[in-house]
Amino acid sequence: MRRDCPVQHPGRHDPGSHIRAAFSRLAPSYERMAVLERAAGERLLEMLAVGPQDSVLDLGCGPGHLTRRLRTRTKGKLVGIDLSAGMIAQARWRTQRTGITFLVGGAEDLDFDGTFNIIFCNSALQWFTGPGRAVDGCYRALRRGGWLGVQVPATRQWCSLVRDVMTVAAQDPRTSEDFRRFRDPVFFMATAEEYVSLFNRSGFEVHDA
Repeated sequence: MRRDCPVQHPGRHDPGSHIRAAFSRLAPSYERMAVLERAAGERLLEMLAVGPQDSVLDLGCGPGHLTRRLRTRTKGKLVGIDLSAGMIAQARWRTQRTGITFLVGGAEDLDFDGTFNIIFCNSALQWFTGPGRAVDGCYRALRRGGWLGVQVPATRQWCSLVRDVMTVAAQDPRTSEDFRRFRDPVFFMATAEEYVSLFNRSGFEVHDA
């Protein structure tokens, strides 16, 4: 898609708290387990054609595996943001002396203005509690002519095998508590066309949906 850290308030409900806690618990082993997400991210990386001087934001960067891959493509400014402090701790530990900045923050509260050429968002949008605000923030964060690359599942196209895996994980004592709390990702649309409408509303021109 082309363009033509959260503040917590005491006493207020935080809809992202369970997500943040769950992913922090998963952080030490997430990079090893996230085979599907890595494969999808590699495909997205190829589609974006990151250049050597591009300034890039990895939104929902997790433990930083794909952020490190982005560093092999660009020497420019590279920032990774994730809601989970545990994920960011892993990313910083695994990615030292590379010039990458990792920040704990929510996608709904991006505080950048015309900073990046490219925003990379792999397997993360479905966990955003305020996707409209997040997409608006991405639009503001991009320079004119910049690109937002997003990989996200749509329920009608989502692989049945993935659903089967989720069913097993929901019954496994090691992961059942996390699935009891949110069961499915917070934000799901049924078709690619619905996602296109979401991005169009923020001002993006959508390609390759």
